[in-house]
Amino acid sequence: MEDLTGKRYGRLTVTSFSKCEKISSNQYRYYWNCLCDCGTKKEILVNSLRSGATQSCGCLCKERHIKKHGMSNTRLFWIWHSMMDRCSNKNAVGYKHYGGKGIQVCDEWKDSTAFIKWALANGYRDDLTIDRIDSNKNYEPDNCRWADWKVQANNTSRNHYLTINGETKTLAQWAEYYGVPYKYVHKRTRDLGWSFEDAVSRPVRKCERSKKNNG
Repeated sequence: MEDLTGKRYGRLTVTSFSKCEKISSNQYRYYWNCLCDCGTKKEILVNSLRSGATQSCGCLCKERHIKKHGMSNTRLFWIWHSMMDRCSNKNAVGYKHYGGKGIQVCDEWKDSTAFIKWALANGYRDDLTIDRIDSNKNYEPDNCRWADWKVQANNTSRNHYLTINGETKTLAQWAEYYGVPYKYVHKRTRDLGWSFEDAVSRPVRKCERSKKNNG
């Protein structure tokens, strides 16, 4: 029997052999344990894997159902998709800060419909983003809220604290104090190598605004 451990079939990664069932005198069914990209573990029949009949734990079918009904183009759907991606997809840009640190999405929210229903009933607006109240805990109803960028920036576990003239604030708080949009602080420190103090305290120049507007 071929060892399928580590092989991928659609969204499924085979983790280990599960069992063999005898169905007749000379026929057997072989099952393998698989981990879906969404984080769900499931036992799958080997023939279903190899034929492509099963490509996920069931989440792919749910997403297709959502797309069929026009929800795939909504902002909420893509917030859900990004949340799932950074918690379960090792190739995602932000995985190291989420899934890589053990942050998971609760079982209830692995169903996008359940997540969207919760969002609409708990203060979602198009100008807000999802925020974990305790940044060390998972994405789940009791630990999430809808917040603007200032709340998000002040709540992140990756905050940089800066002391200026004996007073300590987060970068987001200093940016608000000096009237510098936080997006420029981020670009100045990440792309231009500015010091944090210069990034939050120096006014935004016309050339910076022009570069930002031009992409």
